[in-house]
Amino acid sequence: CYDRAGNVSVEYKVYCDQSAPTGTLYGGTTTKSSGSYTNAAYVRYVASDSGSGIANCSVKMPGSSYFTTYASGTQLATEGTYSFYCVDKAGNQSSTVTITLDNTKPTGTLYAGSTSTTSGSRTNASSIKFTATDGIGLSTIYVKKPGATSYTTYTSGTALTAEGSYSFY
Repeated sequence: CYDRAGNVSVEYKVYCDQSAPTGTLYGGTTTKSSGSYTNAAYVRYVASDSGSGIANCSVKMPGSSYFTTYASGTQLATEGTYSFYCVDKAGNQSSTVTITLDNTKPTGTLYAGSTSTTSGSRTNASSIKFTATDGIGLSTIYVKKPGATSYTTYTSGTALTAEGSYSFY
């Protein structure tokens, strides 16, 4: 700007950015959607902003109740659920996204009646059942019943009484 005497001010610049930045989740090298699970070796979050640029990223680590500073793209390998978000230089915040890293196989226990038994055993108990557990959470349990050629879904702990050979996973 100029004043009446002809003096010129310094030039002022501002970048108007009203768009939120975005972030991409990865399980290893594979892109994942928010809320997904992965058994990759690591997870990572890559922030991007086509406007003012990324100012910072944050992560809530598994078991934590608060967010800490995160360097975009850093590989994280602790099992559990992660939450990420980023903020651009104009102060716009992305949505928070989550991903769960799970590299531990679920386990199961076979029961003959109310007594646990080993795989491959035989029993004369009135029923058998299978219970499954996982530290992160189970998705589906399957059983192949006597005479069946394929597996069907099974509810953990349901008593089965037909004679014959069963397989669970």
